[in-house]
Amino acid sequence: MLAEQHKITLGSRPIVYTVKRSDKARYARLEIRPEAGLTVVIPGHYSMDRVRPLLLKRQRWIVDKLDRYGLLDGQRGIPIRAGDLMPYLGRNMKIETQESGGEVGTVRLGEASLVVCTAPGATQLRLPLEKWYREQASNKIEPMVEDFSRRMGLQYNRVTLKGQKTLWGSCSRKRNLNFNWRLMMTPEPVIEYVVVHELAHLKQMNHSHRFWEIVERHCSSWREHRKWLKDHSQELARLLPA
Repeated sequence: MLAEQHKITLGSRPIVYTVKRSDKARYARLEIRPEAGLTVVIPGHYSMDRVRPLLLKRQRWIVDKLDRYGLLDGQRGIPIRAGDLMPYLGRNMKIETQESGGEVGTVRLGEASLVVCTAPGATQLRLPLEKWYREQASNKIEPMVEDFSRRMGLQYNRVTLKGQKTLWGSCSRKRNLNFNWRLMMTPEPVIEYVVVHELAHLKQMNHSHRFWEIVERHCSSWREHRKWLKDHSQELARLLPA
């Protein structure tokens, strides 16, 4: 599926959208998702000249839905530009853009950079970066939960990645574990602490002395990691806010 990024003004609001060609698509359709924004999926034979009129025809629905998700330009915190620094596993990585050599909207991890593949002239970097962080969180956190659950002799139901504003993790009475994908901005030992913390709730659904004994057994530096989260939470929330 080939993808391209474009810009359009709808209801006086500048909107970046992605066009994806799919041989499986039978007709053009619009998709709006919190992690990806506005996407137009079109059949392989569909003319690009028909995309703009389609968006203009549906502009009220598009603007209302983007507004509901907080995706309109300027609503999701400070803009992210090439040259800015974004933390990944506790390291500050320089944001770079590249207009060729990769699928539009993808992000590549460099030695000290995050390289975002963009369409010519496109400036919307938040959505591809957020999508990339979510993918990395799935690849990192889910295996980590599986590993620590074996070490701790615990069984959980399922793992879900969310974008909570204030929570780094949670555990339900149904033994479901939730983790904030923004943990990928923190050092790996901090992620391990949050994983151990939530798994410990499978034994103690509280923060009693017995609970912290379980955490201490599997993460002796938990106080240091908890302080790190407390000191940096607001800073991280401003970079890719919920």
